[in-house]
Amino acid sequence: MSKQTREEKRADEARMIAQMREAMTEKEKEKQAEATPQNAQATPKKPKTVPCPRCKMQMEADGRCATCGFKKYVPMDEKKRNKIKLITTIVAMVIFVVLFVILQFKK
Repeated sequence: MSKQTREEKRADEARMIAQMREAMTEKEKEKQAEATPQNAQATPKKPKTVPCPRCKMQMEADGRCATCGFKKYVPMDEKKRNKIKLITTIVAMVIFVVLFVILQFKK
């Protein structure tokens, strides 16, 4: 190997390393841009569509077909379920306390 080829290899390696660093910084910038809420608002998400089991037309994933009116069961989200549990527990406790007080006064 001559000195010229070694120097060329070193220059090529340095150029490749510089290109990889540039590519890595670009990817980091893209990830940061995707993470910002401004970017999410700028590009509205398209609702997911699925075929209707009754008429085979495309319907939105919310569970209602615009063509035939078929309504798919969509389970309650966790936040709403927890709210209902909390309200039911409070009402049951109030009823229990009222009954307890009434029964204590009857003695």
